[in-house]
Amino acid sequence: MTPELTTHTSQVRSKQIVRVEFQVNSSLPLSDAEFQERLMDQIRRKLQEKGLPADAKLTWKKQPDGQIFHKKNEKKEKKERKRKSKDEF
Repeated sequence: MTPELTTHTSQVRSKQIVRVEFQVNSSLPLSDAEFQERLMDQIRRKLQEKGLPADAKLTWKKQPDGQIFHKKNEKKEKKERKRKSKDEF
């Protein structure tokens, strides 16, 4: 899964987009608003432990199709890994 997370701070007025990848159980209700809110709260707590200001605003970025979460394309990922390994030499 690769949702994008946007952070906003009130003092600096900067916007930062962070792409997050994680593995999930296929039975999780990814499109459920309550699930998304609980996940966002967990992410917020972790980021605050790392120094995120308490007044920072976190939001999910919806894609043009209206979805937040998307499954990774395995074929595309394999091609990219293969290309990166060739570039290392």
